[in-house]
Amino acid sequence: MRRCLQEIGFAEELRHRDFYDVNESQIIYGLRLRGAQHRDTGSDHRQIRFTDIDEIGETNDAYWLSWELDESASRLQKQDFQPIIDQVRQWGGRCLFVAFPGGIPAVDDLVRSLGFRGLE
Repeated sequence: MRRCLQEIGFAEELRHRDFYDVNESQIIYGLRLRGAQHRDTGSDHRQIRFTDIDEIGETNDAYWLSWELDESASRLQKQDFQPIIDQVRQWGGRCLFVAFPGGIPAVDDLVRSLGFRGLE
């Protein structure tokens, strides 16, 4: 399957080690349909508001955190994550995934300070 995807132009974008289970990684392939285009986002001051925590299908106790941009949300703080992390631990979760777009003020430093690792 991998060779077939690569032959038609797909490239590995991300690899999540031990995603499905120990020694069972998730590999995400992507196919670029057009070149990168610059979008001027202006001065977007919206903040992130968490909306849900769900178990990722076909995994053993891996969870993801969903969110949306909200003009009325306050800036994320370290303490905003703790109840979410505690809840996932209570459910017996072994890992928690979250993805944010670039350009959200201070999110990258905040999530790294909590122990999240980037997959760029």
